[in-house]
Amino acid sequence: MNSCALRDFKEVEVVLNGIWKTAIATARERDAYIGAGEVPSTEMLRDAQRTQITYRNQACLAESTIARGGSLQPLLQYTYLHAKTLNQIRNLHYFI
Repeated sequence: MNSCALRDFKEVEVVLNGIWKTAIATARERDAYIGAGEVPSTEMLRDAQRTQITYRNQACLAESTIARGGSLQPLLQYTYLHAKTLNQIRNLHYFI
């Protein structure tokens, strides 16, 4: 079960990386209209993505401690990572 959950998480990571490429390209297009003193869309999007990934990883690890030390903990962690990654994919769709 753990290996299947890890595989599922890795599959959505690939999807996330593909959506990311589209989102960052969209941000670059928006930056063509940037005004003086404005923060570039690419910078904002990169910062948001980095923050989200850090949050996702730490939150999933913390949430999995409900089964700390047991064989269920990795399964929970990968399941949570999968779910939170799907949420991020949906969020990036709003950007593009």
